Amino acid sequence: MKLLIVGPDFHPWSFETSLEALSRRHHIESHRFAWQGATEGDLLGCVRQHRPDWMLGLNLGPVSPATLRQVRQAGTRVAFWYVDCFSPDIEDAVLERVHAADVFFTTAGGLVRHYRARTDTPVHWLVEGAWLPGFPQRLPPYAWEAYRSEVAFVGNLYHVTHDVAAFRRRERLLKQVQSRFGLRVWGPQGHPRARELWGDDYPVTEWPAWHAELVKICRSSDVVLGINHYNCIDRYFSNRTFLTLAAGGFHLTHYVPGLESMFDNHRHLVWYRTEGECLDLIAHYVARPQERQRIAACGQALVRQKYSMARQFSRLLRHLQ
Repeated sequence: MKLLIVGPDFHPWSFETSLEALSRRHHIESHRFAWQGATEGDLLGCVRQHRPDWMLGLNLGPVSPATLRQVRQAGTRVAFWYVDCFSPDIEDAVLERVHAADVFFTTAGGLVRHYRARTDTPVHWLVEGAWLPGFPQRLPPYAWEAYRSEVAFVGNLYHVTHDVAAFRRRERLLKQVQSRFGLRVWGPQGHPRARELWGDDYPVTEWPAWHAELVKICRSSDVVLGINHYNCIDRYFSNRTFLTLAAGGFHLTHYVPGLESMFDNHRHLVWYRTEGECLDLIAHYVARPQERQRIAACGQALVRQKYSMARQFSRLLRHLQ
């Protein structure tokens, strides 16, 4: 098999870069194409140059259905892997690309049957998982105090394009957390006015929270908080759940339907359903370090066994083959 991986940017910590490394592990000849800043003509030129058997497209951004059809006309099959979900309903722009692909993978398990009802393209549920080589189990202990907090959240406080109401709910919860506990938010922010929108006591450390840095954050924080964009889609939640557990963090996250089919509550992680319950659970576990450590260890073991990115990539290959 010859594979062309099409993703946004191929930064060292990016999902598509990990998939490229996994393809090499499987002795698959692979090539890369970063669609950020490129044109669809550039993509077609790359397909003509390398003549891959499959093009694996991640989210696909500006790549149009017409271009996907041209890729297929050139003799390359198209696998579309959509790892986001910005609506509890099927997005029209995504469905158009699904129609133009040979196979479609979604991380939103609850939407699989809805996609299958609206397309003839084969549809499969496939989570991203965690790139385990990026999460070392042993790190030097020096300077970890710089990462210390009672509660850590990794991600954006606000976003310039997504559902404003969802990010207002996020802001409300995090401000309640900050009023009762030591809160640190990690990562470069997606909104240029994040500091202004938040106001006083801005809790953000704009430091890249990837791989070994995420390990330091998770293991130096009592609680790593999970907040999803939507909580109503069966088995769809932020991939930060897998990353936090792989990093060895104690994870408290919002419940979504079907979460119990993947994790045991108070064994691998802990979930909350309301803001009040979230605050109560933080207070409970901040005071119980041994319980946190036991749950974090079980969660890490489960993710390393069942939800590694390598395991997900092998599942994808079985579908392609």
